[in-house]
Amino acid sequence: MRWSKQPKPIRPRGQWKNGKTLIGVWVGGTFLILSVTLAALYPVHSQLREMQAEEAEARKFMEQHQQVLSPEREQPEKPTEGETAALREKVPVTPEPARLTTQLQQAVEDAGAQWIQLRMAETSAGLTPSKEKEESKPAEKEPELIPRTGKDSRLKPYWADLRVKGTEDQLLSLFGNLHGMKPIVSVQGWEYTSKQKKAGDIRIRLAWFVYDDPELKKTGQRPESAADSSS
Repeated sequence: MRWSKQPKPIRPRGQWKNGKTLIGVWVGGTFLILSVTLAALYPVHSQLREMQAEEAEARKFMEQHQQVLSPEREQPEKPTEGETAALREKVPVTPEPARLTTQLQQAVEDAGAQWIQLRMAETSAGLTPSKEKEESKPAEKEPELIPRTGKDSRLKPYWADLRVKGTEDQLLSLFGNLHGMKPIVSVQGWEYTSKQKKAGDIRIRLAWFVYDDPELKKTGQRPESAADSSS
């Protein structure tokens, strides 16, 4: 047998068959699979953590209020007619503008100031004169109430601009009278314009509240007093 002295030709190797390429393909495929898996599991993991946090919060609440949640605990008594009437004096179930006007006039008189004008509206934007609305910028959002009311609160605010003439001392006295009024009135802002420390023009932005509950309205609203009717 004769051996051929010529070496066999080397078979060319494709680039994809070398070790580096195969390792790169393996690493890339593994990374892609992990990315897809994590993307699918992340929302489930987040939801699970939220549920665990809610469960822990519920358990903590039950531990803190175990006596309140107990069926053997004595339930609070239903308010008497007198207590209900007192609450309606502070927060009526209807706006009652005549009653509010009468009490504001009394507050201004007790402060020694001079009554000029009272304007009412369901929104603060409704207090802006039409001429000023045309010249002003686009309507802004309703200002934040003082005090704040909850998102689901049944307290519905109504707005008013009270204009009087008086001194600084009379203004301070008027603020005290407004604070003690029934129904509850909240001062949202005020302007005082005076020259040479004399009685000046005062404008007070007010908000008062109505408890908007259809069930209470069915029981009948508080009748207007004789003073309200005469105004």
